[in-house]
Amino acid sequence: MLKANKLLIDKYCPMCRLYAAGFVKVGCIEPETITPYQTVSTDILGATDLERAKTEIALHDTKSGETRYGVDAMIHIVSHAHPTFHKILRSFLVYSFLKFLYKFITYNRRVLYPCQETATDRKCIPARHRGYRIMLICLSLFLVAKAAYPIYALTGIFSVYWFLLMTAIIGLLFLIGNASYQNLNQRMDFWGNMATVGLLSTIGIWLVYYLKMVGLLGTIISSHLCLSGLMVLIILEGRRRRRILDKKKSST
Repeated sequence: MLKANKLLIDKYCPMCRLYAAGFVKVGCIEPETITPYQTVSTDILGATDLERAKTEIALHDTKSGETRYGVDAMIHIVSHAHPTFHKILRSFLVYSFLKFLYKFITYNRRVLYPCQETATDRKCIPARHRGYRIMLICLSLFLVAKAAYPIYALTGIFSVYWFLLMTAIIGLLFLIGNASYQNLNQRMDFWGNMATVGLLSTIGIWLVYYLKMVGLLGTIISSHLCLSGLMVLIILEGRRRRRILDKKKSST
């Protein structure tokens, strides 16, 4: 077990809390190792690249004073408890993939799960990276297009109307929201949130399709009700994200 270290995470990020708790669960680190970036002591912050730590989790060794970031920090945690993983995780292909995946998630984490920080908190907003944000948007568009198949399987002849209605609602929310943001960074945040809404809708549609295939949804009416309920939830989620963005815009 790794001791005498502090793992700085964003306390508002559920993914950060999840994998930190996972490290504790499998015995890689002690619970006391996990420290929110927002409340960590100033002496540790003095030995940390604050701007980098907002984007990549920081693992600070309180004995040596060394600080590791992002994938390097996570690999150090895992390989310390399981040395056999070190060579595998450090191999070129695996390390390159892990680094890409980590950056894709961390640069988009505040649009994957938007949150409103309190005014007294030390800010832990990750840097913006337009390339990874565009990747998220393109992934969402691709998966939303793929959702046409399960909608067809669920609703039959009405599949075209369902797909057009879903697309029209998402497009309308996108256009109305986008028009209110003049700053490019604000627009990128809005696009990222709408892309996440698209991903959530796709996951929900495929879930309904799976329930239909295993026999838990027996009629077309049940499928229609599930899809209608899903659409209402997606609209509400879109509105929730829009309110968070508007609060952030008004505070800047």
